[in-house]
Amino acid sequence: MGPGDGSARSPPQLWRDTDLGAEAITRTIGDGMAQPVELILARNLISGIRIAAILIDRDGVIVFFNDAAGELIGRRFEEVGRLSRDQWSSEFGPYDEFGQVVPTDDLPLTVALRDGLPANGRFHVCARGDDLIEVDVSALPLSTAEGFQGAIVVFWRSEDSLPE
Repeated sequence: MGPGDGSARSPPQLWRDTDLGAEAITRTIGDGMAQPVELILARNLISGIRIAAILIDRDGVIVFFNDAAGELIGRRFEEVGRLSRDQWSSEFGPYDEFGQVVPTDDLPLTVALRDGLPANGRFHVCARGDDLIEVDVSALPLSTAEGFQGAIVVFWRSEDSLPE
């Protein structure tokens, strides 16, 4: 018994060869929607960190946010589920210091999704009801050899930031 005789199970492969080259295998993230494996791995990563983090697919849909993000906004992902960017914005923000909605083009997430570049900024979000809190935000694009897969956005209360 050994390799190639069918007796040993092979580890699952993340990539398979096709006539077109390596193709990403898709799996599901919690809600049954098929997602590239990179988003699955990113979800596992942000699930284990203590800073608020959101996972966005290439279409701008929020496919997951971790417990730290849920604590900050006062809702768990299991209660909210997938959200379009418009749904998130209407419920949680972002807002400027005067409570006005921040234009989409000015957001770090937009830069990460549109340009494939990391970006950061500072604005306000609606936390635990109607409280507006100032947060620092960094958006990191998720890109692979097969192309752009989405972004991870991390955010924290600005008061927790180091002095400049």
